[in-house]
Amino acid sequence: MSSERLVVSEMFYSLQGEGPTVGRPAVFLRLAACNLECSGFSYRAPETGEHLGCDTKLVWKKGKPYTFEQMIHEWQTQGWLNTFIHGAHLIITGGEPLLQQEKVAGFLSYLVPHLPPHPRSLSPVGRGMTSFPLPLSPQEKEMTTFSPPLSPQEREMATFSSPFSPKGRRAGDEGADTPPHDAKTNALPYIEIETNGTILPNEFLSHRVNQFNVSPKLSSSLEPREKAYRPEVLQHFVNLPQAIFKFVIQNEKDVKEVIEQYQKKFNIDNQRIWLMPEGGSLKDMQKKLALLAELCKQYQFNFSPRLHIHIWDEATGV
Repeated sequence: MSSERLVVSEMFYSLQGEGPTVGRPAVFLRLAACNLECSGFSYRAPETGEHLGCDTKLVWKKGKPYTFEQMIHEWQTQGWLNTFIHGAHLIITGGEPLLQQEKVAGFLSYLVPHLPPHPRSLSPVGRGMTSFPLPLSPQEKEMTTFSPPLSPQEREMATFSSPFSPKGRRAGDEGADTPPHDAKTNALPYIEIETNGTILPNEFLSHRVNQFNVSPKLSSSLEPREKAYRPEVLQHFVNLPQAIFKFVIQNEKDVKEVIEQYQKKFNIDNQRIWLMPEGGSLKDMQKKLALLAELCKQYQFNFSPRLHIHIWDEATGV
């Protein structure tokens, strides 16, 4: 029995609403608390009209401690563990989930023996992607010091399956390895972590998470630059081939900031960058859709919808 706890705001089963895996069924684990406020965003509480900025603040400001055992029991009761057999992702979001990253790593280790056996590796095989092991590069090892180091068993478990190669190509291109299809395993599902790019992930998560969705906050968020812009952390994510970058856009000025302060400064390939419209409600977001589509075409970035808002508007837990 594990007494370790995560402070959780909500857990639910839905569809990924943003980024390169939009539309993928997923179990969402939303953790409480954030180190940013994003008061420059437009969202207002639907019942009171209070300006909140961040469209999930009403949820992540509240949290309840759950033991790992309680979380697994809830997921078993809801039938969510079985969804991983058929390719559902596990999306860990917030707030800022890396505020609890040591406990997140512990939960992922605890989760493994509770997963139903799977007839093949839980990598993106069968989804147009294949997987390959990728350790930290020498440059990353020099740049980042982790303590304590991973044990051999943890390091073996932490090898991830990434949808991106070191050059930003989709895995599945020439040279990518395909895992066997007949191996039965209790391997972890495909894991995504949503982060604002201000906290350095530990070595376990850097190895084991399949996809980091890094969403740095631009000047229009009204976050102080010293809080929102952490070059050493951003460089770490740039060096991780499984990291993509998505930005909340209000106008063309935001796009130019993406180009000058992120794309050019960190040499991020366009295909790793997604732009999505600002707005916590369907009404607010729709005002920006056509403009953002044109900006993505003009500057050749990926366009990301916000599927959950398109479908459910301001509802949470869906």
